[in-house]
Amino acid sequence: MKLTTKLIVTFIIIIALMLAGAYYYFYSMGNVKTNTNLTKIENSNKIYTYNIYSDFYFRVTKYDSIGNVQAEYTELQPLKTSIGFDLSKKSHTPIIKTIKGDKLVLGEKDADYVRKFRVMLQKFEKDFGAIVATQDDYIIKNSIESAKKIVKNLYGIDLEEQNIKQNYYEEIKNLPIENMRIKYFKLTEIPKNEKKPLEVASKWQPNIIEWNFGENDKIYMQYLMKWKNSDLDDFITKNYKNKVVAKLVKVNNNQLKKMYFIKINGQNRIDTLFMDANGYIYVLTFEASNPKSFEKYISDYLKIAYGVHFVDVKGFDNWWAREQLKNSNFSNVYVWFVSKVNYSNDTVDDPLGFDCSSENEIILNIGNYKYEHDKNEWVCVTNPLYNVRHTLIWKKTDNIFEVGKKYKISVIEEDIIRNDYFSGQSIIFTQDDINKVNNGEVLKKHIGANYYIYFSKN
Repeated sequence: MKLTTKLIVTFIIIIALMLAGAYYYFYSMGNVKTNTNLTKIENSNKIYTYNIYSDFYFRVTKYDSIGNVQAEYTELQPLKTSIGFDLSKKSHTPIIKTIKGDKLVLGEKDADYVRKFRVMLQKFEKDFGAIVATQDDYIIKNSIESAKKIVKNLYGIDLEEQNIKQNYYEEIKNLPIENMRIKYFKLTEIPKNEKKPLEVASKWQPNIIEWNFGENDKIYMQYLMKWKNSDLDDFITKNYKNKVVAKLVKVNNNQLKKMYFIKINGQNRIDTLFMDANGYIYVLTFEASNPKSFEKYISDYLKIAYGVHFVDVKGFDNWWAREQLKNSNFSNVYVWFVSKVNYSNDTVDDPLGFDCSSENEIILNIGNYKYEHDKNEWVCVTNPLYNVRHTLIWKKTDNIFEVGKKYKISVIEEDIIRNDYFSGQSIIFTQDDINKVNNGEVLKKHIGANYYIYFSKN
């Protein structure tokens, strides 16, 4: 090939490469850097004016029955969330985009035991980035102002003023707890499946707020108790053995706070605990009718949980806690000690050998309360109906049983030769238990073996 021909071919190739590079640069990359506050332009219609960097941290721990760590997984997920505007839409609605960085696994021990909880939290990571990016009014205001200037300079368009919080947040007004605030990232699934509007208590009742949705699912918040140490870590350690607990951090009003999720074993239920500066503890509960609905609505539940925080209120008076104290216990009840048996196959689990016809006496200890034959026994009957072998009932006393308090159970059968002793399962009364007894219903508690304790007003 002649030199002239080679030069022509080489020139054509160079021109082709330059044209291809220019096409790729202008039409494929979609990113143009400028010396303004502009972050990027995508397809000539999206601009991002602010990048907010955050880290989604969580630690999931499974405790055994004595409080030792059985399994654990800890993760830190870096996030970059961009606030911008899509100019192709006439409404000029703000847009949010979150990109995950390389996550850091900070520690793990038999992590398969907590896999489901771990996956649930990982699905929420992008929502967390959006929440952190949009909570700060300063960031939002400056993002909007920057976008308006850029669009005016580049396109000659006056961008409409936007309130990004109105686009992305819901706030619950008129809460009965004076220092409580709930403003959460807008829900996606619950509003489409609500059975009735959100209920906010105007007077004392067990639930402060309550959502009902799906087939038979609900989210509700209750006041739990006042913790003497004003330390949620300490409360968790002492009260949530044999549970899966997730510790996270959240941001409210530019303040970093700890938060705990507790998964109830064997149930489609999760609790989140909150404590204000006075030591008052509240619990937000999600109960789902089945695993599918639990998975469907869990993201909305987490959004609500991240939106709960407390503020300082001068002369704060928690009248709700006072009223609940009046309604969080029962007394003057009959106490029944029941021995059951499966007569169909003659299996008996009766460590005490409890028998109404015997001269041996039964002493029941419920916490510090003692129920003895000589002092307040009322009647003892043997009844083979309904698989009930023996029932011992004590007369009413002024003993007070409180919600949330753990009562250790033990039973002694006094014998002339040797006493039989049974150490039963401790019992805790929920607010639903208290309401049931005070409303005249019979409350049943299993204490181990084939033994049960019943409480009733009548």
